[in-house]
Amino acid sequence: MNKLTRFQALKILEWCKKRYGRGKQRYPYLEYRKADYTALDVTMAEYDYEEGTMMVYSDRIKSIEELVHTIIHEYCHYRYHTKSKMWNSDEQYSYYENPYEIEADSIANRDWKKCLKELKKYHTQFNF
Repeated sequence: MNKLTRFQALKILEWCKKRYGRGKQRYPYLEYRKADYTALDVTMAEYDYEEGTMMVYSDRIKSIEELVHTIIHEYCHYRYHTKSKMWNSDEQYSYYENPYEIEADSIANRDWKKCLKELKKYHTQFNF
């Protein structure tokens, strides 16, 4: 397995900005780091609305495909959802039944291959 990097994560985020545009908040800041809580948790990334930060947990992501999918998914939360909408839906639904999680996954499933293909054209760091 090739080592995934913050550079790759930033390029994926740039692609998302061009593809999906800006939300109501400033563009998210990307934190690319190891998770700082229990190894039993499988969370690969989170978007913090209050801080405007997308946290990607590098030790939880095993492939470039997962990295692309994860960043697109989290960008969808930044772009299309407000904190109050997500908070209310979190109280009503389980993670897998939450309509905002389903929507973000649907968009990521639809677009991750296109993102990766475009990034491979311009960046050798994506060709492995």
